[in-house]
Amino acid sequence: MNSTTLRHAALSREARPASVAFKLAQCAAVTLQAQPGWCLHLDRGQLWLTEPGDPDDHFLRAGQSHTMRHGGPVVIENDGAGLAEWRWADAGPPQPSASAVKT
Repeated sequence: MNSTTLRHAALSREARPASVAFKLAQCAAVTLQAQPGWCLHLDRGQLWLTEPGDPDDHFLRAGQSHTMRHGGPVVIENDGAGLAEWRWADAGPPQPSASAVKT
């Protein structure tokens, strides 16, 4: 699997494909089953991300990352004018943080 356009997916900790690029069309959304500590790195576009137990919405632009704080269903929506592309990266040194807005 090289790059995948997602509508719905559930990934376990063992199945997290770190080297796979995921693509999300403009205005599309996907719900993923994520684990604490997973790091989503946005390579292209803009994403709006919400995770359970977190009162903030997170907005990422290309080059930014977000480390999941909670396990469970994470909603990822393409918030930009074009294609969004991301990958799961290892959570290592601090990454540029996404802006957060209280909802």
